[in-house]
Amino acid sequence: MKKLLPLALTVIALAGCGGSGGSENYSQIKGTFSASAVEGVKVCVTGTQICSTTDSNGTFTINAQFKSPVNLSFWVGGVKLGSYSMANNGEVITPFKIMGDPNEGLVLAKFIHGVGNDTTGSAPLLNLSGVKVEAPVESVQRAIELQTPFNATVVSGNSTFQVVVDPTNSTVDRCLNDGSCQPVNYRQWLILIYMDADNSLNDYATLDLQELQSVTYSPQVKLIALVDYYGSGFSQVAESDELTGTLKVSNSTYEPDMGSPTTLQEFVSKYYARYPAPKVALIMWNHGDGWRSTKTAAEDATSNDYLFMYQMVQALNNLQAEGIKVNLIGFDECLMGMEEVAYDLAPYADAIVASESYENGYGWNYQAVMEAVNQNPSLTPVEFGKRIVDAYGQTYADQPQTYPQTLSLYTPDFAYQVAGYLDQLYYLLNEQTLPIFERARSEAKVVENTNHVDLLSFAENLYQEASAAQEEELAQVALKLVQTVNGTYRAVIPSTSGESLGGTAVYFPLYRSSDFVCYSAAVPTDCSPYYPKDYYNPFARTLWDDFLNKYYQLEGE
Repeated sequence: MKKLLPLALTVIALAGCGGSGGSENYSQIKGTFSASAVEGVKVCVTGTQICSTTDSNGTFTINAQFKSPVNLSFWVGGVKLGSYSMANNGEVITPFKIMGDPNEGLVLAKFIHGVGNDTTGSAPLLNLSGVKVEAPVESVQRAIELQTPFNATVVSGNSTFQVVVDPTNSTVDRCLNDGSCQPVNYRQWLILIYMDADNSLNDYATLDLQELQSVTYSPQVKLIALVDYYGSGFSQVAESDELTGTLKVSNSTYEPDMGSPTTLQEFVSKYYARYPAPKVALIMWNHGDGWRSTKTAAEDATSNDYLFMYQMVQALNNLQAEGIKVNLIGFDECLMGMEEVAYDLAPYADAIVASESYENGYGWNYQAVMEAVNQNPSLTPVEFGKRIVDAYGQTYADQPQTYPQTLSLYTPDFAYQVAGYLDQLYYLLNEQTLPIFERARSEAKVVENTNHVDLLSFAENLYQEASAAQEEELAQVALKLVQTVNGTYRAVIPSTSGESLGGTAVYFPLYRSSDFVCYSAAVPTDCSPYYPKDYYNPFARTLWDDFLNKYYQLEGE
């Protein structure tokens, strides 16, 4: 988060499940079925009569020996929900995993809640033990995959009603005998905030938590914040209540190491398993320092640990292997608005929100951000990201800061396009064009006290210099860079002195800096005493570090 020291933000982890899978012999098959906790789901080993039933936690145990992966089928009231190949014993299985598609998974989740007579989709426990269901389909999973509308008759106690499913428009309705129908909703967003205040930002965490508590949360939006405080000996977990809409805060003696990628991974795994949703937002709250490892996504003073970018990438990669996709990643911290960060995270998110410059200690306007998504839970990741940018721009437009303020929304397409243009610059750099690059770099804006060059400023200078020198190919690449950066959705607020930035930075020291050896580490390398021995820079897979190396060589270093 914030401008106090150039550090970074992180997310906290708790307990996880899942893994890489493998060929294992099980003496017992254990797992959990979760669409909220569902009691009374019949779980069978496909092709056998060996079954179990989920308890009030949604867990099941089948006493039989099998080799992984084990194909399981799930039944409610005599109707088959679907099948799933479970590779990891103890795995949490959700409607989204069964369907393998977030939109289709949402329909299955709505169906389950509809059968449970929960039209809000907010019940933490569905007891389907005595429910009987009749439906003219081989399985609900198959009907959804084939986009086949159907009606299911549900008998629960003394009540009988219809669950009307239309996969073509992702709707599920609960209809009574009098013909009245009510749509079945379900959680649309799981928002996870990794609030690492175990550093100089301690007091700001309290203020942001108060902002988060000022919002009434929709049942379709589940918010979890893990807050680690400095020197307190305790942490807090804030969780929105689906029934009251309030954000409840509980204390814990658990002291998380927010600088550990394991903590981040387990945090996401635990709450995704408990509150599955088709869209997941991960907000990193802390100091920020851009591409590099030290202090890059979370600084934990108690554990004396930092979350490096490559470690965050590893955690996200492991989560994807578990079937968990984070759709929006936001950095409420300084200096994370870099091409390197957007590129590193592009395989793991549909939208990334970050600031190129230093942030005010108060950071984002959480009340405005959360009100926006609660008022419209159907927001896409990109739309949600735009609301975050809008709230930031509106908050600071009339409060100029010492440093220019920016907040930008990046997409994978943006990150890959910029990387492609930067790669082209490597091939266009030679002895003849070196003076053009030198003039463009020397006149470019730089984020104060960093080697982060404002990409828009550099590209505009490069275009002008290349055009004047009649280097048409170079000028065209520079122009595409200008157009791409200008195409980002961003809030740009000048400082009190009138200085402004374009919203995206890239690492470009004037001279070969001491951290260049770590910046250019494309594979795990023992590059510095201040970096882990297995450190690497994911962005070094591009040619930008090769460009910089050639640039310095041509300059005669």
